[in-house]
Amino acid sequence: MKEGSQVFMIPEKQLNCYCSYIIDHSRDIIVLKEYGIIFLVDLNDDNNKINDWFKKKDNIEPIQPFYENILIKACQRNEFVLINYIIQNMNETINIDKQDNCGKSALFVACEKGNFKVVQLLIEHGANVNNGNKNGYTPLMEASKNNYLNIVKYLVEKGANPNLTNKLGQSALLIAYNNNNFSIVRYLIDHGMDVRQLLIQMIQLSEFNNNELFNSLIDKGFDINIKNNYGSSPLMKACETGNYREVQYLVENNADVNHQNDIKNTPLIYASERGNIDIVKYLVEHGANINIKSKCGDTAISVAYDHHHYSIVKYLIEHGANINSDKYIYKLYL
Repeated sequence: MKEGSQVFMIPEKQLNCYCSYIIDHSRDIIVLKEYGIIFLVDLNDDNNKINDWFKKKDNIEPIQPFYENILIKACQRNEFVLINYIIQNMNETINIDKQDNCGKSALFVACEKGNFKVVQLLIEHGANVNNGNKNGYTPLMEASKNNYLNIVKYLVEKGANPNLTNKLGQSALLIAYNNNNFSIVRYLIDHGMDVRQLLIQMIQLSEFNNNELFNSLIDKGFDINIKNNYGSSPLMKACETGNYREVQYLVENNADVNHQNDIKNTPLIYASERGNIDIVKYLVEHGANINIKSKCGDTAISVAYDHHHYSIVKYLIEHGANINSDKYIYKLYL
């Protein structure tokens, strides 16, 4: 035996008089009832007598099948010496991508723990960078969730597919965004990530609070009129939330001011319904059609009237709203 940190296992049936010796001399111990004890010993002149015990073949039994599980457990404990020993000595006989009951591989656990050295070691010895757990979460998704940018970069460099999605339809980019890990979001965008899913979510949730990120995506040439699952565009959602600056930015970058969603509402209809006269004026000044009707027959002036936004009613009439085709007596507000 060499001096220094060494990894040993004693099968359960051999745990007799050596238990006290192990406890006294081990730096770290992992007890697994179905197999025995895995332990680390710093061998030196004082405790090297344990070598004599290991030289007797009757005291040792094969443990190859066990190594696949202990590799995952060692990653959970961030025990690099044990991980390295298993990989270096059993690499040809173990399945490095074996998963536990939760579907987590050793690489997944290393990404979960943020252990960059272990991630490197596992990938260098053939770990599958795209191997997901039972819910479809990949190592890249896990590293993105936990904001481990160095691991994210390394995984992408080693072939991790950033466009894979889990069972919830979430990509690594969307997971990073949902956890406010914007440095990872920007890195993934700069390295070929499909941003459509992120844009759709930002539209769906009216998340224009991070205008810089959204605007940077548009500046990169992504479709400014992209639609969510209900056919609504970014401009439409900005009008719903009353975000005047975002409305300006979108219109200046060629957003369709007359876009209609699945129920045929327009940005102007939403702005009129919300009572934001500044946005209403801005849209009209930039070509919004005042008289477009929704599927329900609503127009900008009718929804403004329904919600008692009479200053908008007056403004729309002054700018050509058709008052003859509606059921309201808009002339009262001239």
